[in-house]
This record gives sequence, C-alpha cells and structure tokens, in this order.
Amino acid sequence: MNVKLFRSLALVLSLVVLALCPCVVKGADIVHRAYSCDSALISVPYSDNVFSAVPITYVGPSLNTTCPPKAYANASWHCFSTPESVAKMLQKLPKGGRSITFEGGHSLYDVVDAKTGEAVFQDVDPSTGVVLPFVDGWARVVKERVTQWFAAFQAAQGEVDVILLDYENGGHRYWYNFINQASGDVLLADARWPDLKAQLNDVGKPYEVTFEDDDVRAMSGWTSATLRAQVWTHALAIDDTAAKLNSSVVEPIMRAGYADVRISNFAHGYSTDVFGDKANRVTPEQPTWWPRTTCGAKSPVGGGSMVGNRQTTSFYGKTNDIPTIYTQVGGVNGMVGDRKEIDGGAFEAVVANAAMARDATFASPNALWQPWIEPRNGSLDGKGESWLNTVREADNATHVQGMWFENVFHVWALTGATDWFWWRPGSNRPETSGYDDISAALHELDALVSEAIGPAGCAPEDVRLAPNMSDPNTQILGLDSPWLLSAIDVSCSKGSGGGSDDGDGSAAAMPVTTVYRFTPKCIWWPCEGNQGGSCVEMHHKPHGQVAPSWKVGSGVSFMPSPTGAIWTNEDGPVSYSGFWILQRDYASPHTATESPPAPPPAWGGYPQWRSTVHMENPADDPTRPLWIFNYTYDAAGADLYNHGAGNGDETCKWADVTPGEACSVLSALDKKTYVWSETSPCCELHISLFNVRPFIRSDWLARDHATYNGTAVVSGVQCDVWVAKGAYTNHYACTNDGNDRPVRFWEHKGDKLKAWNFTAYERFTDEHPLPADALKPPAQCDGAPRCKKSSLMTSQRATSILVPRHALHNNKNKNTKV
Repeated sequence: MNVKLFRSLALVLSLVVLALCPCVVKGADIVHRAYSCDSALISVPYSDNVFSAVPITYVGPSLNTTCPPKAYANASWHCFSTPESVAKMLQKLPKGGRSITFEGGHSLYDVVDAKTGEAVFQDVDPSTGVVLPFVDGWARVVKERVTQWFAAFQAAQGEVDVILLDYENGGHRYWYNFINQASGDVLLADARWPDLKAQLNDVGKPYEVTFEDDDVRAMSGWTSATLRAQVWTHALAIDDTAAKLNSSVVEPIMRAGYADVRISNFAHGYSTDVFGDKANRVTPEQPTWWPRTTCGAKSPVGGGSMVGNRQTTSFYGKTNDIPTIYTQVGGVNGMVGDRKEIDGGAFEAVVANAAMARDATFASPNALWQPWIEPRNGSLDGKGESWLNTVREADNATHVQGMWFENVFHVWALTGATDWFWWRPGSNRPETSGYDDISAALHELDALVSEAIGPAGCAPEDVRLAPNMSDPNTQILGLDSPWLLSAIDVSCSKGSGGGSDDGDGSAAAMPVTTVYRFTPKCIWWPCEGNQGGSCVEMHHKPHGQVAPSWKVGSGVSFMPSPTGAIWTNEDGPVSYSGFWILQRDYASPHTATESPPAPPPAWGGYPQWRSTVHMENPADDPTRPLWIFNYTYDAAGADLYNHGAGNGDETCKWADVTPGEACSVLSALDKKTYVWSETSPCCELHISLFNVRPFIRSDWLARDHATYNGTAVVSGVQCDVWVAKGAYTNHYACTNDGNDRPVRFWEHKGDKLKAWNFTAYERFTDEHPLPADALKPPAQCDGAPRCKKSSLMTSQRATSILVPRHALHNNKNKNTKV
C-alpha cells in the first residue's frame, strides 16, 4: 500500500461494517498477568491478574543484627531483606503471581564504597584513581551475594515465578565516559587489556573495525561519528554488561533451583542492526526508520542484548513536554542518529511503540517478552503526561481515551507477552492508580485467547502466542500511517481440536487462529477540528458472519482480513478505538486437485535458505513444549539450529546442556554433529543406533514416496500439503505459488504434537550468497570431545527425513531420522 497516497487523503476512516460475527466468550483461565514494583499490595493481590512484587532491599544492621556495621560494600547478603521473610510473603500469593523485584532502593546488585558511600560499578586503578571499563570487582561481590541469598531462599522453601531486575548502570561504560580521562596508557598497562582488545576486535569484525594500542591512546579524539566509539559501546555497555548481569545475577538464581523463573533486566532488548547484511543479520524488511530509543544501553551498531530469558523495554508512550513523537535511527553512515518526527498525539505514540516492538521481535524472534508499561496518567520526572493520555484541541476525546488500551493490545500482538511489568511514577497517587486499566486489558486478552482457541479449550501453560508479521498490511511504513494493524497467531500446543494422527495421514492440522488488532487514526462521528472528512461510529454489537472492511475518507477501501470476522468481548470492550478480527486458518478442509505437483518439493524449496521456526513439541518435552529457533540450511550436507532460551530440544538434552538453556546444534559439512551452549563447551554428538546425524535431506519427500494431500490454508497462506510415512506420519505444507516456501511441518507421536511453524524466510543465491562462515563449526569445536551422553542416544525420532553420516552421497542407503 502506498502511504504517500494516504498522505494526500484526509487521515479519516469511515467504517463500512459489512457484517460482524456472533462470537460468544465462554470465559478464560488466567494467561496474562501484571507485576508491579509498588509495595502497596505485597501479599494482597489487587485482582486475580495484578500483583505486587516482593522487594529485596538493603535493611542494614539496624533491622538485621546479622549484618555487620559498614558491610554494605562487601559481599554480605545478611544486610538485605531476609530470604525467610521474602519466602513467607510470597507464600501468601497464588502460583503464577509470585514475583521478586530488585527495582527501587538498594538491592543485591547495588554496591557502594564503604568509605564514601558512593555507588561502585567500574573498577578503579589503585595507583592512579583512573576509572577503568572493567566491572570485575562489582561482579564478584554481586555474584557472591546473590548465590548465598538464593541458597538461603531455597532452604526456606521459597517459591517464585518472576523476577524483575532494573539495573541501568551499563550506560556508564559508554565510549564518551572515557575520552576525557587520561586512561589510555593506564588501560593498556592493565593485565586484562589483551582479553578486552580481543573482545573489541571480535565485535568490530562485521563492521571492519579494529582496535590497536594507538587507537586507545587516541580516544580523546573519538566522536559520535567514530564507528570505533560505537563498537566500544556495543561491546562494553551492551554486550558485556548483559553478560556480567547474566553471570553474576541470573545464573546464580537459576543454579539455586530456579531454572524456570522468568527474568529480565529493564531496557535490555534487541533491535535490527542498521548495518544490515554487512553485519550478517537476517533483515529482509531492511528497516530504515525503526525506533532505537529504549531507555537502557544502546548503540547505532549491533542488535542489542538480553539479560535472563526475556527481553524488555518500556512502552510508556513518551511524554507531552516534547511537542513531537519521534524515533531515533542510525544515520546515513550508521553512526549518527537521524531524528524522524511528527506532531505529537495519542495515536502517533501507539504507532511509535508498535514499531519498536515489531522491530525487536523481528530482530530476535527467539526472545520472549516482559514489556514495561505505566498508568495512563503517568509522568516521568514531572515532565508532563504520556501522549497516550493527551487530548489535543483537534482530537476526539472519546477516541483518545482508548489509545492507552490500543497501546497494550498492539504491543501484545507484536510480542506475544503474557508477563507485563508495571511502573508507576512516584508522584502518582493513589499507589493503585491504573490497576483497573491493566487488569481489564489483560482480562480481555484472556477472553480473546479463549475465543481464538475454541470450545476444546487449552491449559494456560499450553497457550501458544506467536507474532505474525507475514501479512504485508501489518507493515508500518511511517509515523504518519492512517491506521495500525498488528497480527498474532494463537493456538494450543496440545493440538486441541486438531485430532490425533491415526497413521493414515488424515489428522487435521492443529487449529491456529490469526488475531488482528486494527486501530484507525480516526473513527468517530463527528470528527472534530482539523481531522477533516467524515467518520462513522462503529456499532460494537456483533451480528452476521462476513469479513469487515473499512473505507478511507476519499474512497480507498481496506480489508484487513478477507476471511476474518470481528470479535467483541461480551462484557463490553475496554476500548472502542480499535477492533479485534479473528481469522481461523484451518477452518477450510484440504481440497483435492486432479493435477498434484510433481515431483514433491525440496525441503525448504531451495538448496540454501534460512528461516525462523516457532517450535511446538509437547511430544518430546511436555515441560518446555514451545520455543523459537533460527534454522540455516545447505542441501550439500549442513544445517544449523540455534535454539532459543526455554527450549525443550532433545538433542541439546542428550548433549547434557542445562535444560532450557539456549543451545546450538550444527550438522557440518565434515559429516560431524556439534552441540554447544554458553555454559556447555562444544562437544561432538555420536548417535550409536543407525549411525545417523540430525541432517535433513533435501529430497526426503521424494525418497519417501510422499503423497499429495491437496491444498489447505495454513497460517493464512494457500499451501500444497504432502504426507509421508515413517515411524510417524509426516505432514509438510509449502506455498503453491511456484516458490515452495516452507510454511509448516508436523507429526503426531501418539496423541502428542510436534510441529515446525516457519515464519521469516530467506533464500541464498549467487547474488545474495550464504555467508561463508554461517555453517562453519566455531573455533571452540576444533578437536571437541565426544558428548557425554552420545552413546545413550537411540532412534527416538526415527522416521525418514534425516540422513545417516555414511549415506550423504549414497542413495542406496535408507534414511533415518533421529
């Protein structure tokens, strides 16, 4: 769609409701919850979905006699809220609502100088007093505190579901904090400099940036336009700060028996790399204006970082003390920020937040979310209220009143977040200000998810939410968009309503409903002020079953979902400024054709390709059935799985990787299979039975005499569907537009589903080749030992799409799948 066309039109939408569907909500279990760092509601939930986190704060010797005087700077954990008291408060909260916060006050990760009382983060050279970029002393103290505190918490039988971190000192490691110090020679004399130099050069490699001793001596000449300065910030303020928080805070918590706790640090999240292909990132959309204005450490280069197992940032809607809504992006040279802005308004604030969420999810779909939001009347440091609650003279007040909810709904559709973090500016009163809003919004999301899944129902832990950015109508082309459309796929990992595979290939695909949220810039009658044109009010009572369409004031029609239907909460929508549209993708049955494609398609449709996969695998790990991985493939004999945190991949488990830890599995061209993670060094996987390796043959459908099962709409896409017999019956759906792009692979092990859902997809050609090192074993895999549990591996997944090591170039050998 040409946004330039709409700029010449009145940005006013007249609604033409062709018909609305009679959807009835039957109630929903609690899937979405909000956790607040306010102290008012500790141990007393505000509602069934809004809870206050229990803080761990410094109490000192006056409140804890086991805390020695002036012990704040050392590693004593006795100087903070006692593990026993925190455990006791959490026991009063229901499962799912138990959270701990490090935010506010001084917590376990805050260290001060015992003599001066000043905060301590970076190491200081003892002889010169020069502040260095290292944080080893801080990390050592914090790790000891956290380890001991959570060991005592575990001994007190403490239970916790969510932990909120808010450590924002990474910004002190920005490049400009060092250029005015006489620190060059001091840093070069430090024994840790060679390792830091190697780290900087490693981060700088994609940008053709190197660091030599003379470069550090010349730091005083660095500017924001110096690429070396931005790489410094990326390596230290972003990557290394996240690594230190993970090793000093997150890992000790998980090793204390809380491996499944959901944890993040404020403003640590991802974004697309403005250098695009030069940095070897998958950026098919090639974003040129996406916001990079998170509140934490950021750099115009790189893709951000994550602490714990969730990414997060704030979606507050900016404050109206600045008259414009703006975004900050990498400049022409990728170093100097360009400011894109538009006159401020509630709708524009929603668009900017949606763009930030979309960009972060697109940049790293492996990362799950815990977004931060604030009350509609929130203000930051007295700088005015959020644009989400600002009614300008030209605005329709009724429409603006719903924009706070529209912000939540679009961020939800673009992140799939079920945990929401709540921050209330200290000046806002009462302390429960806004709780009714967030509680109502999350209840509507629960009802919506229940309706999307259908009458078969789904346990809350089995609900799958996957942002869907494949529909071109959901792209955000600018801050002046006349509407906002976001989409998310909702399903149940148990395959509710999908039936079970009885061996004849007739099992229905797992039902997936694509949920759209559509918010126009203007919708009410009469439009006021300079909005112009005419608007027709949406009558929210549902009736009929035909897809809705909207009409822009000049006559350009727009139908977000040709096969969808509007859903309205039977309790009354919390916002009349937008609309829910449900599209049930698997409603249409397979349709046989007289001329099936011949031969069956190749795996992935092309010799070399890459895709993001949403994995559903309750069959192999019912405790961790849902995760996301990035998959890179070369038909010559190599493929790479980069499994995200929270995965239940069986290959990673057999390699003795910590359960749920992000893990990589590479079947390399050397005919070996390597497995590694951040805490588990690389090992070579040997699979004794059938002598196979987990590489998928390009021609597995043809070799297994797959039969054509007609066409079906899968994930909103018209597909050819193939069925192949193995130990289990395999189903494979790909586009029937001549490109054979993979859409979904699934099978049932008994009544348990295992499915790959392909989202982002990229082909590699001579003009756009696969990066040379994309499928090369990392250096740590040279001479890697045998994985500890290799000899115990059996053919648990024996079907036919994976190939034995000795059969890569021998068509006479029988394929096996592990």
